[in-house]
Amino acid sequence: EEDCDSIYVELSPEYIAEAKQTNLKVVSPQELKTMLAKHYLWLYDEYGGVQADLSNCYIENFNFDNQDMCSVVMNGAKFVSCSFWHTSMCSAECADTKFNSCNMMDITAEECNFYGSEFRYCRMERGVYTHSNFHNAKFVQNDMAGVSLVNACVADSVWVDNDSETTDMRNTVD
Repeated sequence: EEDCDSIYVELSPEYIAEAKQTNLKVVSPQELKTMLAKHYLWLYDEYGGVQADLSNCYIENFNFDNQDMCSVVMNGAKFVSCSFWHTSMCSAECADTKFNSCNMMDITAEECNFYGSEFRYCRMERGVYTHSNFHNAKFVQNDMAGVSLVNACVADSVWVDNDSETTDMRNTVD
């Protein structure tokens, strides 16, 4: 069906791929809570602590608000509709990580590695990403008002329709 500038296509159910269909490991909310508790112990060098590794995991609708996720490894992970409000992710490894429709407001993610990562439809307002690596990253339709990318590497990054008018990009490397 055609309507002015749009074309609408109806697909039979057998041709529609499931949104969760992925080669990534699906992590349950309970597993995540346990990982984050052990990570907290690891950060403070307490008995039973283990660094959290969410590499190649698929995580949907999880609330990471106010968590200390510094130095978490999440290379190749995919986060969908997760909330990271006021979360600390300093020195986290997030290469080739995908963030879709996530709330990342007021996040502190200084000195993170976001090489090749994608941010789509995220609310990133007032986030602090000082000294982080966004080389080859992709930003698509994100709200980035008040974000600080001071001294960050944004070389070869792709920017598509972001609200980034007030993003602080002083001394960025591109």
